[in-house]
Amino acid sequence: MKTTLFITLLTSTALFAQQIQWQQSLGGNREEHLYDAISTYDYGLLLAGSSASESSGTKTDGSVADLDYWLWKMTEDGKLEWQKNYGGEGNDYLYSVSYTQDGGYILGGSSDSPKGHDKTSEGFGGLDYWILKLNPLGEIEWQKTYGGSEDERLTAIAQSEDGGFWVAGTSSSTAMGNEDVWVLRLDEKGEMLWEKTLGGLRKDACRGMALTKEGVLITAFSNSQKLYGQAYAAHIAASGELLWNYTFGDTQVVPAGIAQTAAGHFVIAGSQTLESEDENKTPETDYWCVAFDTKGVLLHEETKNLGTQDHATRMIALDDGQLILSGFSIGKETLKEDYTVVSFSPTAKALWHKQYSANADDRLQQVVQTRDKGLLLTGTSNSMAAYDKTVATTGYSDYWILKTGGIKRYSGSEGFAEAQTETTDKRQISAFPIPAKRFVTVVVPFNFNTAQLTVHDLSGRLLHQQPMESRTEILDMKLWPQGIFLLQVIADEHTMERKIVKDE
Repeated sequence: MKTTLFITLLTSTALFAQQIQWQQSLGGNREEHLYDAISTYDYGLLLAGSSASESSGTKTDGSVADLDYWLWKMTEDGKLEWQKNYGGEGNDYLYSVSYTQDGGYILGGSSDSPKGHDKTSEGFGGLDYWILKLNPLGEIEWQKTYGGSEDERLTAIAQSEDGGFWVAGTSSSTAMGNEDVWVLRLDEKGEMLWEKTLGGLRKDACRGMALTKEGVLITAFSNSQKLYGQAYAAHIAASGELLWNYTFGDTQVVPAGIAQTAAGHFVIAGSQTLESEDENKTPETDYWCVAFDTKGVLLHEETKNLGTQDHATRMIALDDGQLILSGFSIGKETLKEDYTVVSFSPTAKALWHKQYSANADDRLQQVVQTRDKGLLLTGTSNSMAAYDKTVATTGYSDYWILKTGGIKRYSGSEGFAEAQTETTDKRQISAFPIPAKRFVTVVVPFNFNTAQLTVHDLSGRLLHQQPMESRTEILDMKLWPQGIFLLQVIADEHTMERKIVKDE
């Protein structure tokens, strides 16, 4: 009783500031499906998913054929910076997006499109991994297609410190089982260094990936050992060596993400289906979290019941150690899907939860922490304006974006401290990457009325000047010589300077 009461008090306290600050519905006249979102180095946000809409609503470019990759880049206060549409003649599902060291982006998804339009290579059969490398302006630098004779569904992609990429997903083309986990290690240009297949005789479907100092963590749904299905976890070294693998779950569990904590152990979160004595009744599903050590020893396991069906989609780790699980819950009375956020501690204990609803089905896909320690909730909705939703969809389904206020900061021992925001105006510009081969992103950390940007070489010769139209500008140094330059921004009455470097 004591534990339950303690968690209830934390729930009430932690949610105090989670009011909706603003929200948007993004999409065209048909359907949009959001799958991923990230915060960007310039304090902005990038939404990634797929769209089948023509040029309509908030969508400026129509789809090439069926579903295309669709990106939406916005400032931290929700203003559009740019949007991009990439696709071929078939269906292209953009499942994962990540920042790259040069300030650009890597897109990972699955495509059954043949060569044509934005796709420059033929597929291998069914769905294939389709990976696009973009520069900071959203222009394609290179693209690659990987696959076999059947379907490959990409789950996640990310760049490692050495400049290469990790790719994880599920393949039906391998001979080990019905589906297997398929991991690729790529160099910085997308050339495959090695591949690895993990699985057994039945279904092993990748559900999450997280980078570590040694390599990468993978979690998957697996029924190769137990027919009801377990959470599978594996740690793979940069060389491709399997360091360890374990399974968890006494009833069916479907993981949604994996993370390594500051203490060195690991946490998986997802959904757990409960056993039902009534064969005619659909079993209930709860949110689920488990912590374990490097030897696979279970440290703690906990569930959270919010509806008749609770389905997890993604999990992220915040900088204070909280593990934020995204999902959707089907209400016991409403029988519709609502956005659901559940917080777990680094020891897998449920801390707080929050739900947002409208009048139809809304699936929360990903949560991003913003600079003011609030949350950006991103997902797909086919609801009209009702209840928590104040904006209606344009077509069948749209991206539904919610920005909430700051959450309490986790301080250990299942307690919370006041959120520490990063909105302090330091009156200093930032620029990245340094050194850069071509593009440099310049960020002014405060709002201004007018601003002028100039670049001089060390002898004082003017190389570039322009007014700044927004707090973020991307400089193209393609025609500049190699060397060190002085960047200056005068924003209203404030003068700020720093050095930037062009490297070949």
